[in-house]
This record gives sequence, C-alpha cells and structure tokens, in this order.
Amino acid sequence: MLVFQPPSGPPIKQYVDAATFMPLRTVIKATVPQFGEVEQNADPSDFRDLDGVKVPYKLQIQSSVQGLTMTFTKIEQNVTVDEKLFVKQ
Repeated sequence: MLVFQPPSGPPIKQYVDAATFMPLRTVIKATVPQFGEVEQNADPSDFRDLDGVKVPYKLQIQSSVQGLTMTFTKIEQNVTVDEKLFVKQ
C-alpha cells in the first residue's frame, strides 16, 4: 500500500500487486454535500498492452452511496483533440 498526501485534503491510498506492480485499488475520501465524507474505492482490471503501456479496460467504483462499472471497448493514446471542445460556451 502506498499513501499519497496532497497539500490539502485527505490522503489517497493505492494498493499495488507485489508481483506485477499493477494497481489493485485506489481509496479516496470525498466530501459529498448530502452525505458528508464518503470513502470511495476504484478497482481497475482487465489490463491490456496499449503501445507498450498496460491500461485497464475495466474500472469498478464503489462507495456507500453508489456503484459504477465502466468497461472500455476502445482506448486511444496521443490522438488529436479539437480545441473547440475546451472553449466555454
């Protein structure tokens, strides 16, 4: 387990597999106005090689107030992004 302490806010815990060095879980605490402080777990899985980098194609996020699973079918790196996407409207 690694503990990251940002300049402000609660620490972030990252659990890493001792054999593969891949992240297993990230634990953060977030303040939600309706519920107060909530601990949230993010569990990446289905790591695949993408241009020499292992990338998780599945991410499960769980907390006491919600659960979410994201499964990616396509991930691209270093693609051109239209600058218009970043303009406030």
